[in-house]
Amino acid sequence: MMTIVVLCGNATVEVGSIVKNVISSGDGTIRERVKIETKYLKFTSKRGNFVRYADHEIPEFKTSDALLGSAKIRQYMDLATNKSTCFLMITVGREKATEVVAYDDLVKMIDAVKTLKEQSKKDSIDGKQLKCYYVTDDGFQIGYNINKGKTTWYFSVNGDERKFSKDFDFEKALVDVKNKMEELMKVEN
Repeated sequence: MMTIVVLCGNATVEVGSIVKNVISSGDGTIRERVKIETKYLKFTSKRGNFVRYADHEIPEFKTSDALLGSAKIRQYMDLATNKSTCFLMITVGREKATEVVAYDDLVKMIDAVKTLKEQSKKDSIDGKQLKCYYVTDDGFQIGYNINKGKTTWYFSVNGDERKFSKDFDFEKALVDVKNKMEELMKVEN
């Protein structure tokens, strides 16, 4: 295993651990497949634990693209310790691509959105074209694009940008999801 580091301007962001597999195509060529080992994959692949999970519906993220499938909180309960761990799961598109955000990454993302909003006010100059974003440890991206003075906010699922609807308060939605996760993790069955 190794760690990928993304360099952006003066900032360095560690994306996470990756696993490499060498694949033979059958035609004599060899390709390399890289799989990011996310917090979700690390958690769900633990051996020797009794775990149950429950999905909790949340209001979906409103996007300008009608292909958003669902958003939910998946709560895992370790039956030995009676402790919960929560993940935000966002599924989009016809292909049902899913992006998963760990609770601690969600907390960091909420703080990052506040910083991004302050930066967007400074960046909103007519005629300027730019992109500014935050990337979680597992590679989930949230940010904004400015084109001809118009700011649009987005998040990415498997590298594809999904723009938030103009009337959708995504910052409040993220805080609501965080609060719901905290409520679920406090409950001990």
